[in-house]
Amino acid sequence: MAFHPGGSFFLAAPHRRARPARAPQPSGHRALSLPAGSDPQPEPAVLLVDLAVLVRPGTGAVQGDRAAGLAPGTVERHAYRHSSYEAMLLGLTPEHRWAAGVRQRLAAQVGAVPAAVAVRAWREDRGSRRERMVELLHRAREAGVRCAVLANGAASVRRDLAFHGIGVEVAYCSAELGVTVPSSLAFRAVAEHMGLPPGRVHYAAAGPVAVAGAREAGMKAALTSGPAQLAVFLAELGVQAQARTSTAA
Repeated sequence: MAFHPGGSFFLAAPHRRARPARAPQPSGHRALSLPAGSDPQPEPAVLLVDLAVLVRPGTGAVQGDRAAGLAPGTVERHAYRHSSYEAMLLGLTPEHRWAAGVRQRLAAQVGAVPAAVAVRAWREDRGSRRERMVELLHRAREAGVRCAVLANGAASVRRDLAFHGIGVEVAYCSAELGVTVPSSLAFRAVAEHMGLPPGRVHYAAAGPVAVAGAREAGMKAALTSGPAQLAVFLAELGVQAQARTSTAA
């Protein structure tokens, strides 16, 4: 999806869509009895990573303005300052419908042709891969750590991960969770989906507000805006890794 030009995947305040309660589904597994005196083995920890730790948000909205000769901030206003953006993040509006709405609003203001040019340039932006951060993530996977990604956005986040060659076990997006980061509800939903208590999840965040939300949910979280911070965080999971120093983060 086209990344927000502000460098953050988060809303100013978390939102949650209303959804009907679901009855618990039977697992189909029988409970196992343990021998007397034995303790169950703890679940392995999981590394949950903010997408912005791995992919640097681009400047698609700016490029759209330039390509179509529009005033600075025009695409951003119609894309990210409109109520449909929050609706898309919550899964209330499909991403393609949100993008179509942006094009329609632009066309009403500047004409159909400039709007088409601007939207094409905007939507082609996928951000840039943060090489050293991705290297550390892949080393964690090689060490046997379960890795997942969380982002505010739609299911196209998975296509972006594939585009940048980033492999994880699973990717979560706010549109499917029905709640946006940094709400603690988003982090609790991820832990529940993975079948883990929140305390077994280590969250590598791109911003301090997300750290607070994850900790409120019971996760272990840290600000990991650079390779050194991420390497320290990985050490808590038993991964001794240091990224190459010659490549930009």
